[in-house]
Amino acid sequence: MDMLSFIQINVDRCRAAHDNLAQTTQERQIDIVLVSEPNRALASKSGWYLDSESDACIIVRNRNLKVTSWGKGKGFVWVKIDELFIYACYISPNVRRDIFEKFLQDLEEDVEDDRGAMLLEWTMVNEITISNKGDTPTFQRGASVSFIDITMAGESVSSSVENWEVLDEETFSLHRYIFFTVKYKGKKTVRGAGPLGGGGWMSLIRENAIFNGELVSVENVVAELKEIARNTAVNISTVGGNPVYWWTPELAEEKAMLNAVRRRVQRDRERGTLGPEEMERKYEEYRLLKNAYKKSIKIQKDRCWQKLLKDLDDDIWGEGFQIMRNALKIKPPRVDIGKEKGEKLLEHCSQ
Repeated sequence: MDMLSFIQINVDRCRAAHDNLAQTTQERQIDIVLVSEPNRALASKSGWYLDSESDACIIVRNRNLKVTSWGKGKGFVWVKIDELFIYACYISPNVRRDIFEKFLQDLEEDVEDDRGAMLLEWTMVNEITISNKGDTPTFQRGASVSFIDITMAGESVSSSVENWEVLDEETFSLHRYIFFTVKYKGKKTVRGAGPLGGGGWMSLIRENAIFNGELVSVENVVAELKEIARNTAVNISTVGGNPVYWWTPELAEEKAMLNAVRRRVQRDRERGTLGPEEMERKYEEYRLLKNAYKKSIKIQKDRCWQKLLKDLDDDIWGEGFQIMRNALKIKPPRVDIGKEKGEKLLEHCSQ
C-alpha cells in the first residue's frame, strides 16, 4: 500500500507564497497540494482544479496519479483518484452564520448527488473526524494565533490519515503549512493526467494551438511558448528531489537562514523572557530576512525568464525549447508531407 503525501495551505492570494510553496512541495516530494485563497491571476491561467470562485484549488503534482473525475461548487472543488475522493474547501471566517450554514448545505448536496451514499457520511457531523493534532496554531498574526485551518476525513478513511503536523517553516502567508499522508490502496505508478486541472498540460497546449496538428511558423511557435511559459512556468515541477527551475544554492541558504531565525523568534515569543525592545529587534531581523528572501526569488525568476526568452530567440529548438518540452511534455510536431514528397525527399537525401 502506497502513501500519498499532502500539503494544505492558505496562501492569502500572495504570489510569493506560491513561489515558496513550489519549492517546498518539491523538496518534500509532495503528491497533492490543497490550497485556499490562491492568487487569482495565477490560478486562472494555471489549469489547477479550481472551485467556481477561485477560492480553493487542488494541485495534483504527481503526474503518475490518475484523476478519473473532478467537480466544483462555490467554495469547494473535488477530484477522484481511484476510489479516493479529495476535497479542498474554503469559506471566510467572517461570514454570517446563515451563509456558513448554506455553504455546508451546498457541500452536503454535492456529495449526496454526485458521490452517493458512500460519501454522505463525510458530511454528517457525528461521523466526521478532525485530523488536526497537537496545540500548534495554523494561523498567526503577531501575537494573535488561531487553529482556523482544519483537515477532515470521513469515517471510512480517517484511520488512513497519518503524520499530520503543522510545519515550522516560512510560508509568506499568515497561515502555516499542514502536512499529512494518506494510505493509498492504488498504485502511484499509474499513468496520470498531469499536474493541471482538466486535461492537463496537453489540453492547454491544444487550446493555445501551438502545433494544432500541422507545422506552424517559427514565429508562432516562439510566441506561444513564451506565452505558456509566462503563464505557467511558476508551476513547472514534478514530484522528485530536483528543485524548481529558478532555484539556486544561494536561495537555499537564504531559506534555511530565514527558517532558523523564524523559529528562534517563535520560541522567544512563546517563552516571553525577552523585553519589548529586544523582541522588536528580533522581529525586525526576521522581517528584513523575509523581505530579502522574497526579493531574491523575484530577481532569480526574472533572470531565468530572460534567459529562457533569449534561448528561444537564439535557437527555437535549443535549450529553451527543451526546458519547455520536458516541463510541458510537448511532443515534437509530426508533419505529414505525403507519399510523393516523401519519396522525393528520400531520393534527394540519397544523392
